[in-house]
Amino acid sequence: MNRQRGTILLVTLVLLLVMTVGGVALMKSGKSQALMTRNFQFSDRVFHQSNGEIAAQIVNMEKDDSGIIAAIASGKPVNRQVFSSTNDAVTQTVTLQHKGDSRAPMGNSIEGGTATGILLTIQSNTAIDSQDIKSNQTQAMTYVKPK
Repeated sequence: MNRQRGTILLVTLVLLLVMTVGGVALMKSGKSQALMTRNFQFSDRVFHQSNGEIAAQIVNMEKDDSGIIAAIASGKPVNRQVFSSTNDAVTQTVTLQHKGDSRAPMGNSIEGGTATGILLTIQSNTAIDSQDIKSNQTQAMTYVKPK
């Protein structure tokens, strides 16, 4: 009977060891999932901030086209930084680039005359400084002007 008591102790210690290893593995898995969730949230925030800034710049250009005029004044493709901000450890830069002239989209005429199109791209680069998380979004547009 004394031998059986030692066996029970040994079996109990082995089971305790297995449960401890399982618990540690579950804790590591939970920590990894929490880090992945946090990184996804940062990436999503940067993506939406980048796209939102492009939309805001388009609204501003519809009200005041001086940025477009300055970007095309040289007659060749140029980069012009129209916005830069470092706020809440987020660095953001929006660039307007003139790509050249093109046809105006179908159906565009200005007061009965003909129109020409100007190809532009708006690029928004956003990064969270404390992380290695970046989003670079580009939107192309055609600015219509009289010939």
